[in-house]
Amino acid sequence: MRTLVFTRSPEFAKLATDEAGRTFDPITPAQVDENFKAETNRLTDIAPLTSEQFLQTAGQLVRASCKEAGVIGYELLAEGENRFAFLERYTDADAVAAHLKTDHYRTLGRQTGQYMVGKPEVLKITPAF
Repeated sequence: MRTLVFTRSPEFAKLATDEAGRTFDPITPAQVDENFKAETNRLTDIAPLTSEQFLQTAGQLVRASCKEAGVIGYELLAEGENRFAFLERYTDADAVAAHLKTDHYRTLGRQTGQYMVGKPEVLKITPAF
């Protein structure tokens, strides 16, 4: 079994507040929409001294992707200074396919590639139950 542990990049931290005023992470397995069907994790190593530029470009991609129909969540998580993961949650495979055709994915996704070391590791995950 492989375990990946990440902390949220402070630039993209998203917390919600419930009716009692408690703060919580709005995208956890307990909170995910019951229609959730597909998740993609891309583990990416970034070249030293380029993480700031990567974060700027990736931030634009995250913000634009969150507005798409069929996207339940789209986050950038950090493990250390130069290792990141995109956590993408979609309602179904059609939403994933639509995301890959958007102008912002084609443009900004390509731009993030210039900061990456090697090929990202992609994990495609579906709910176990």
